Amino acid sequence: MSSHSPQASPSLFIHPGERWLDTDGQPIQAHGGALLRLDGAWYWYGEDKTAHVNSKVTTVTGVSCYRSTDLLNWENLGLCLSAETDPASPLHPSKIVERPKVLFNALTGKFVMWMHLDASGYTFSRAGIAVADRPEGPFKLVRVQRGFAYDYGHPADDSRDQRTHGNSFLDMNLFLDDDGRAYVFHVSENLMTLYVSQLRDDFTDFRRPEKLGVTWNRALVNRLREGPAPFKHDGQYYLFTSGCTFWDPNATLLARAPHPLGPWENLGEPFVGPGAVHSHRSQPTSVFAMPGAPAGSFVFMADRWKPRELRDSRHVWLPFVMRGGTTTLDFRRQWDASIFTPKPAPAAPTLQGGLRYANSVFHPVGIRLEWPAVPGADGYRLYADGVAAAFTDETMIELPLPLPGVSQAYTVRAEALAGGQSPDSNPVTLRFGKPRPCYLSDCEPLSAFTGFGELVRDRAWEGEALRLGDRDYAKGLLAHVDSDLTYLIGNAYSRFTATIGLHAHRPAGQACFSVEADNREIFRSEAIRASGQPMEIDLPILGTRRLRLRAWNPETIGDGHAIWADALVHP
Repeated sequence: MSSHSPQASPSLFIHPGERWLDTDGQPIQAHGGALLRLDGAWYWYGEDKTAHVNSKVTTVTGVSCYRSTDLLNWENLGLCLSAETDPASPLHPSKIVERPKVLFNALTGKFVMWMHLDASGYTFSRAGIAVADRPEGPFKLVRVQRGFAYDYGHPADDSRDQRTHGNSFLDMNLFLDDDGRAYVFHVSENLMTLYVSQLRDDFTDFRRPEKLGVTWNRALVNRLREGPAPFKHDGQYYLFTSGCTFWDPNATLLARAPHPLGPWENLGEPFVGPGAVHSHRSQPTSVFAMPGAPAGSFVFMADRWKPRELRDSRHVWLPFVMRGGTTTLDFRRQWDASIFTPKPAPAAPTLQGGLRYANSVFHPVGIRLEWPAVPGADGYRLYADGVAAAFTDETMIELPLPLPGVSQAYTVRAEALAGGQSPDSNPVTLRFGKPRPCYLSDCEPLSAFTGFGELVRDRAWEGEALRLGDRDYAKGLLAHVDSDLTYLIGNAYSRFTATIGLHAHRPAGQACFSVEADNREIFRSEAIRASGQPMEIDLPILGTRRLRLRAWNPETIGDGHAIWADALVHP
């Protein structure tokens, strides 16, 4: 979907994360947006960030509208909702408009837009509802409002004053069900909880009178999720969300429910491999079903934000197929609609690999695995010790070294998105050195989920020292609560030692810590607070192949940075 010449020519492929030009040769400005399909055409609505140069301020330019008949080449129809000159207007350039979504109402014949309206400091936090007679607008703002006045235990110093004005309305999305009922998903309760509310028949307000559990509900309670992207498949409802880290990317999660109002269950991370912890530097915004493709074929729409240059933020569209009530999201350099065409599962690749060296054969720096292209394959999934470790649409991949002395077996499977996986390739087993005392902060985990941000080694996120109690540590792991880390130690180590607790520079929150050896829990702490004393652990792990470290808050998420200081495995 990108065009690289000044005069845009028809594009043949989608290139996630690359600059995507419209038919006039200009970058598409439709961020935080979604698609509407009507009469054989697609309309793409989103935030216009053209004016945002070297600034994190997200002031109002307007909502853009693009039209396409092939999902590849987009005509800019201009702003369908524009900034207003009245300083008191929520659409004044000094204000904030985010995540616009549009539905067509078959009863009224109107196009209805919902958006998140805000002001500097994000304390306004209201829904804006606008209506138009045509898909390209112009849209007219008809309602500005908060969510329901539900008492979740409003904080005394609530800058949004939710007890008086109703609960906050932030990141949002719309969903139109097969029965014609529409729902709005939006973040509320100071970002802590997602609300799902049925809309009235004309889509311009919540269905009233509101009743918890009947016309609206709380979802993902106290889980601090945003960027909701709902969709439906095979009678079930699904929802991608991101963590709340402003412009910084984090891990995407997938949830499932029997009804839009829930209950919602967490299915875990759809991304796999090194890029999973930050969703390949993207944040979900919407999902749409791929037209003409078999049932269960979808496209994940996301933004790759560039906070210092928002106008150059990129669009990340990735294909996925639902199987067995879940899915996997994989980053691809390019793809087109043919990826959804059913085809036979490909044959198994032939794998080769070895250690990579820097300046001498005594200093390995990683491994390199490669294989010949397999006919019919559109990607390859790497397995380490039988666990999916990475995906690529190339025929080679470079990975970090295993722990010293650990024999690591790698295999690869060829995949066709619409055709399944090949059998395993031949295994390639690699090992370097002998077991020695090894800090886990010097090693790469087999898998890592950190809730927000990335796993940080030997420092805190802002460069602070790792502090537990009144002591700083030079070595250690830091991850936001909740976190889940797995290391392959390959029966080569006998003891695990660490000092655990919450980062003293972030005094809020609490966490329980646990350690598992090959899926058997060998340690679990009571809840530890940052103001409390850290705990030293010394655990036998002889005969363990996989070591799993978890830190979670049993009540909520978002408070506290868990530290595994001096986390060390001993031969």
